[in-house]
Amino acid sequence: REAAPVSMRPLDCRTSADGSTSKLMLELRDGHRVETVVMRHEARTTVCVSSQVGCQMGCAFCATGTLPIVGDLDAEEIVEQLLHAHALELAAGRPPVRNAVFMGMGEPLNNYQAVSAALRTLTDNACLGKYALPPSRVTVSTVGVVPRMRQLSEEMPAVSLALSLHAPTQELRERIVPAARQSPL
Repeated sequence: REAAPVSMRPLDCRTSADGSTSKLMLELRDGHRVETVVMRHEARTTVCVSSQVGCQMGCAFCATGTLPIVGDLDAEEIVEQLLHAHALELAAGRPPVRNAVFMGMGEPLNNYQAVSAALRTLTDNACLGKYALPPSRVTVSTVGVVPRMRQLSEEMPAVSLALSLHAPTQELRERIVPAARQSPL
């Protein structure tokens, strides 16, 4: 059985001049839009998935951080981003995606239930067959939702967890990542 995108509609795809990156604009079932980015490196292809429409974290350096939080993606919508990325790569005769990072729109740990369900699907051969990813090739990036970081590391220890510091000092970090005030380094 082949896994195939079913509920989201690709609206646009823009590829960088050097071909190393493609940005997909996908329309969700409810009409909202998210971006998914495919990044090609010499030995691997990585998809950067979104977990929310908008973001409540307010990070000064992030375009999504300037948008209000509109809603959470469900697990199916998160997984489907990987399938759209696979379809893009295979249609162009390139190798399939072998890595996924949760560094797109939204703070993944603020949508924990859907993200954890998506992680289980993304790494399950029974669900995705040849498109499933080893847990060690999936990274969830967060600005520091500490209780959920602990929960994820306990529930899915093989999935990588990245803490985005964005600054060398706590004072600077709090200015550019407002949520950092809740969890000092």
